[in-house]
Amino acid sequence: MTASRGSPAFPAIPSRGFTLIEVLLVVLLIGIVSGLVLMAASPSDPARLVVGEADRLEEAISLAQDTAVSDNLQIGLTSTDDGYTFLEYDDASQQWMPSPNEAFRDYHMPAEIRVEITPAEVRRENGAPAPAIPVKDGDKKGTLKPQVLLLSSGESTPAQIRVSADKVPTEVLQLDDIGNLKRNPEAGAKP
Repeated sequence: MTASRGSPAFPAIPSRGFTLIEVLLVVLLIGIVSGLVLMAASPSDPARLVVGEADRLEEAISLAQDTAVSDNLQIGLTSTDDGYTFLEYDDASQQWMPSPNEAFRDYHMPAEIRVEITPAEVRRENGAPAPAIPVKDGDKKGTLKPQVLLLSSGESTPAQIRVSADKVPTEVLQLDDIGNLKRNPEAGAKP
């Protein structure tokens, strides 16, 4: 004898669970809440953009330093109207040229983000200014000239690099003469 629902062996149990309408309502509410959270954490938020661009620049400088040492290159960094670019010194032409390395090509920042590179004045132990590192820029108009040098010896031009936007905290990268790169030293003090 087989038992069926509602028979004495299997008493009728009312169905438990959610109706399709209830499930759809929960999915809709989850979607709305997720959308609000994503809008609040928008990637176009200027503060997030500044931090993200400073992170990217910090990693690019570190990579350029490693490349300069490992490949015996002299690499330069300069700001452009809308971002920055890395240059490599060409011994044959004795000029700075745009880097052929894809990782160091011109980088264009979002319109609201600015980068400002300020080379620091290097001083000797006795307090006298050290001689500037000569950078031959030629007689041609528009010749590329780096603001910061990343040398094959691991040394670099001391500089402060500020990544900023209106009404948000500025991110500061400080590069010293032996190639140490620090983030937000002294909360943006001038070099």
